[in-house]
Amino acid sequence: MPSNPKKELSLITAGDVFGNCCCRTLLSSAKTIFPVIRLTIMLAYIGAVIVVLPTSLWLYSRISSKKPQIYAKVDGSLLVRVKNNVPAVQKVYRKPWWCPFGDVQTIVNGTLRSCPSLPFVRELIEFADGGALGIDWLYADDCKEDAPIVLFLPGITGSSTDCSYILYPAQEVYARKWRAIVYNPRGLGGVQLRNKIAYNSARHDDVAEVIERVHSRYPKAKIIGCGFSMGGMVLWNYLATRTAESAVLSGAMIVSAPFDPLSTTTSLEV
Repeated sequence: MPSNPKKELSLITAGDVFGNCCCRTLLSSAKTIFPVIRLTIMLAYIGAVIVVLPTSLWLYSRISSKKPQIYAKVDGSLLVRVKNNVPAVQKVYRKPWWCPFGDVQTIVNGTLRSCPSLPFVRELIEFADGGALGIDWLYADDCKEDAPIVLFLPGITGSSTDCSYILYPAQEVYARKWRAIVYNPRGLGGVQLRNKIAYNSARHDDVAEVIERVHSRYPKAKIIGCGFSMGGMVLWNYLATRTAESAVLSGAMIVSAPFDPLSTTTSLEV
């Protein structure tokens, strides 16, 4: 039996009070410290994203940048003309650091880039099989009769209404006081299909007839063909079936057309 129970009771009560005070102090400190820790981690994460990601993209764009590869006969006349007249092929292509990937560039270009409004003049071309397509002319009022003509062939589903890769080059041709023609395949560019004959990359009869009509109208003008993607495939199939004399064209440029359509289709489907 303790001799002084009141003193012992007072000691226990003091310990409890001290413990409760410590717990309250720790809890109060935790409530203050944890938000600070979370904020610090969040700021560190945001800082890493802001600094590390752009730096990584910039480094990748610089490392992967290189000069365009030219495939031509060594010291051939074509290679010499290209090097002398297209200085860009001698320079390193610097990718935009914020968009260095080809697929992303395609998406960004299609989403963000606007199309210039150009004063096209529509001409309807009707064929013997009952089909029809539209070609859009672009030229200045003071354009000379012998001014060069550039015939643009857009890629699949492309036309003069929605293809920035067609409209901007056409704008450059227009600024030089040349004539630009945008070839809209059957069923595109606002012209409805009239029969079951559609367009494909192997069929070049329509292009051949359009070229012949343009040449007969402006016999003194040089005609240059410029095909993009599937339009390039149509153009080279046209050239493959003709000689230099029968092709009528004075020159041709094929941009981003696949050499192997089958493997390209497989790649797109995957």
